[in-house]
Amino acid sequence: MSRPRLAAVAAVLLLALWVLGPASLDPAGRFVGSAWLDAYGTQWFYWWTTLQLEETDPGPLLFFPWGKDLYRHTGGNLLDATLAAPLRLLLGAPAGTNLFVLLILLGNAWGGERLAAAAGAGRPGRLAAAGLGLLHPFALFELQQGRFTQAMLLFPSLLLAGMLGPPTLGRALWGGLWLALSGLTYWYYGMVGALVVGAMAVVRTLGGLRDAPVELGRMLLLGLISALLVAPFALPMVADLDAGAVPGLLALADEPGALGRLRLRTVEGDEQGLFVLALSGRGGALIEPAGLRFDPGVRLLGLAQGLALLGGLAFGLRRQRRPLLAAALVSAVVACGPVLILGRDFLANPLYLLGVEHLAVLRRWWWPGRASAFLGLGLVALGGLGVAGLRRRLGPRAAWTAAALLWATAIAGPASQALAPLDMWSAAVSPGIHCLAAAPPGAIIELPYALGQRPLYHQTIHGKPILNGMLVTKDAFAPAEVVAFRKQNRVIALLIALGERDWRHPRDAWTAEDLREVQGLGYRYVVFRKEGYLRPRPQRDGSLRMESDWPRAVRILREVSFLGMPSWEDEELALYTLDGSTLSCPDAPPP
Repeated sequence: MSRPRLAAVAAVLLLALWVLGPASLDPAGRFVGSAWLDAYGTQWFYWWTTLQLEETDPGPLLFFPWGKDLYRHTGGNLLDATLAAPLRLLLGAPAGTNLFVLLILLGNAWGGERLAAAAGAGRPGRLAAAGLGLLHPFALFELQQGRFTQAMLLFPSLLLAGMLGPPTLGRALWGGLWLALSGLTYWYYGMVGALVVGAMAVVRTLGGLRDAPVELGRMLLLGLISALLVAPFALPMVADLDAGAVPGLLALADEPGALGRLRLRTVEGDEQGLFVLALSGRGGALIEPAGLRFDPGVRLLGLAQGLALLGGLAFGLRRQRRPLLAAALVSAVVACGPVLILGRDFLANPLYLLGVEHLAVLRRWWWPGRASAFLGLGLVALGGLGVAGLRRRLGPRAAWTAAALLWATAIAGPASQALAPLDMWSAAVSPGIHCLAAAPPGAIIELPYALGQRPLYHQTIHGKPILNGMLVTKDAFAPAEVVAFRKQNRVIALLIALGERDWRHPRDAWTAEDLREVQGLGYRYVVFRKEGYLRPRPQRDGSLRMESDWPRAVRILREVSFLGMPSWEDEELALYTLDGSTLSCPDAPPP
């Protein structure tokens, strides 16, 4: 490897380690990302996928004992979990996961470099695109939220890169593979990717491509290869969507308004916001509880992306920039969702609304703003193209200066939004969770029931089935038997009420028959997380002090004879048994 190439690789690696942040200094003790529901859900999926790869059948783990149809409710996108499994098995969950995130960052950088190379860029343009790809604001936002699936942009990058070259048989075959892998990583990347490559092919053909019939043949072959590869996974999901068996579909109605027939509530009646891209470049929540409103959040398009676009338009070769602009435009139309948001004004997005009318799968896509992934990749390639054009016109020094400027602005953007370095959260849990791992078999009720998805992460350590699950606040995402059980069994209803600080719930309404039903189903343990009892209390000086209602809950629990005294208690949780047995809880082992 030449010295300049080695220096470029080292620069990209150092940039990736900077983005990885403090977790790179303690890879075995902390996870990359923010400690919230999606981070816990990701760890659960990665753990569950490892069990499947080991051919371990633990039975129903969530919503015990009825279980959950994970494919129908959440889709079958487990490619990232499968790829991460060897690292997690070899290094442990935290270190293996963090190394996998580092590989995602490096893969995104390499994808950006491949895009620029396919566009004809030299070394400075390829290095600029590598930095832009690694610092893709949307990908960093997804990593920060613990959603690693949507941050994997290598396959979409390779898909777009293949569309910039001549329409050869090899590119068609590889393109079909990259499109299929994009879809198997995240179903909607497959859909958006198909739209994007179709738009690129049309623009190339209309732009005077001599081999228009060959280009058409490439697209047909690419689509056929991709369809054959994803069909075994996609057809069951499509059948469920057409049958209305997938929960959470947005409702259609005949009411007037900017959204047309689309309503921001599900067919089950739940209010549902959409994550969309505003024309200002910010992603945020589009909600409609009482009049349409947009709550802006992270900036998905910043100064670096603007400079990349301007550079590509000003200096890029026309035959290469046209398909990239088409890719960016199609992605932007999808990312804006049902309306175009310009300040406080909302204009109907007729192309998106037309798709919603005829494709049920779009009514389950609560995050159209994730099409920003492809929009950003188009801008990555345009940035590399612009640097290459500067080199042709003004020489290497101007090109390297432009590349350095793109890197500087690409670093400054995420840093100013706290997207880089990435946050981290501790892998450590209460010794009580480790005690449950060694305890006799039995299912667990973790309370407060609707407080986030921390129980999912706990399950990756204790391994026992739980009453909890994903999206527990929406009954449509739980088995009907579980919903009825929570409401009809008075022991469960009482426990859930205490978890929600419903002090007025009758404490003596339960019967021995209710308790026998709970124990007969296999439930043995009840875990109270004390963080759920914290509440802010205003002080005289205007400040807020956190106070805990746990002592009040304890007084009530002492009146509930079926629980008795806790078998384990620390500052984080209290662990009870339903059968009156006691547990020996040693100190926690290292995570």
